[in-house]
Amino acid sequence: MKKDKKVNKLSSLLNEHWQSLIALMALVAMSSYFIINFVNKTYANIPLLMLIIMGGIPLFLQIFWKLLRGNFGADSLAAISLITGIILQQYLAVSLIILMLASGQTLERYARQKASSVLLALINRMPVLAHRQRDNK
Repeated sequence: MKKDKKVNKLSSLLNEHWQSLIALMALVAMSSYFIINFVNKTYANIPLLMLIIMGGIPLFLQIFWKLLRGNFGADSLAAISLITGIILQQYLAVSLIILMLASGQTLERYARQKASSVLLALINRMPVLAHRQRDNK
């Protein structure tokens, strides 16, 4: 029973914050790329390729589903950039695009939550009872 609660809690946490996790993975992958590139250029692209597989594919699929629903936007250009970067084997550029997309979505979610909490606070301050004056008395 406790294990199910922990799994459900972890699942909901990942479901809410997967973009933040991808942004963090992008930072780690790019840092690893620079360190490995300094030591041995042969294996430098491995962290970037792992990021593209684990972070780029979910972001691309999310954008693809938005496109199918007719929601065109700046993310569409980012998806084209992802594909082009992979075709041209510019994995560092693709990683930067993944970081940009994931961090942008994280900031949007934070702003939405902040605006919602402010609106709820405003609703809670709304008076329940109003006094009405008649004939200036």
